[in-house]
Amino acid sequence: MVAIASINTPFGPSEEVLVAAMTDQGEQFPADIAAKLMDIPFGLPRLCETVPPDELEESLHWQYWDFLGSSDLESLAKLEEADADLERKISAIERECKEIVGMAWQAMNKLRHDRRQSDLTTMQRAGIADQLRRLETVPEEVGKLVNSRVSRLRRTHEQLEDAILASLQGHGEFAVLGTLRWKAQSGYAPSPLGDNEIRVGVPVPKNQLAFIRDEFARSLRNAFSRLEERVGSLINSIEYNDELDSDKIRHLKKVLAEMLT
Repeated sequence: MVAIASINTPFGPSEEVLVAAMTDQGEQFPADIAAKLMDIPFGLPRLCETVPPDELEESLHWQYWDFLGSSDLESLAKLEEADADLERKISAIERECKEIVGMAWQAMNKLRHDRRQSDLTTMQRAGIADQLRRLETVPEEVGKLVNSRVSRLRRTHEQLEDAILASLQGHGEFAVLGTLRWKAQSGYAPSPLGDNEIRVGVPVPKNQLAFIRDEFARSLRNAFSRLEERVGSLINSIEYNDELDSDKIRHLKKVLAEMLT
């Protein structure tokens, strides 16, 4: 059974395809394995006349709540990042303004020092006084600028915070798209084994998986190769084991052949 879940967050829409699957014997697949079934090629589809069991829809609903929880955690994580970013911006503004005020005080100290010189003309003294009056207003003006910029940043951050907290109460949308029923066929029909015969090899032909390029198929092919190598090593160890008679060797080889087929 396939469904789609979606929700709008302050950072944009979030959407996920949910898949729930189970065998005819009632064994449910984990969600990540069930999603891999959608990548398996299939033949011509036909109308599904099988009524899906209730456990599938129940599993989809659990996945839906997991999806909502994951979306909420992502939003809260981004809110935490926004908190840290806000503090960094405020610290940068305060540091920049502190440097400006410091430079203004240094300039005023120098002007006061220059004003104490006895050889200054009346015009020069008047110019120094005018510069001091302008510099004395810098700390107050910078303070107002800091308060204005910080207040604007905090208002923007509060709006984001309110939007995130409101989104945590939303349930988004959930819709079942349809139900599929697979009938798996390996395409492998081994010939009967004789008493003294052993078949070594991968039971499912590898070329049937060659066109599947995802990680799941590659893992299958690697697992088949490792299985083939290990069984071959077991057969060699059985052949040269002096403690086993011919009947036991033949029996063990038949067991290994049945495992492979």
